[in-house]
Amino acid sequence: MYYEYFVKHSGDYDSKEYYSFLLGYYAHLITDADFEWFVRETNRVKTAWNRIKIDERYKDKIDTQEETWDTFKRIVTAKEIYRERNTLEAEYLSNHPDYECSYFTEILPLTDFPDYIDYLPKGCIARKIPVMQYTPIPAL
Repeated sequence: MYYEYFVKHSGDYDSKEYYSFLLGYYAHLITDADFEWFVRETNRVKTAWNRIKIDERYKDKIDTQEETWDTFKRIVTAKEIYRERNTLEAEYLSNHPDYECSYFTEILPLTDFPDYIDYLPKGCIARKIPVMQYTPIPAL
């Protein structure tokens, strides 16, 4: 992506919006790759396992499972992980009501998005807008 869009065509962009999108998308790809490394980092996985080993909800599920990130995700469901993340995001937004973060200034008002990258399915970014616009609500 870097070579194709930044090296080969660096002088071809007449739109700052398009170039900004490319920079943001490239940063997104790097962040995804870094996040994958982060969630699988040995000490972080060990800490996550230590947390669930003392939690009564998971005692029966752990048994003699291999202590990997993939096994952790099978034991602690995506729904549980989502609920915890959602609570953290809700707390952050609640504690910073006057903070003009991009969630309020860019994501919530967004209604459509151009198809800037030809190898992505048509309309795929626009279809993600409602997903990004969810309002996190703390777990009860």
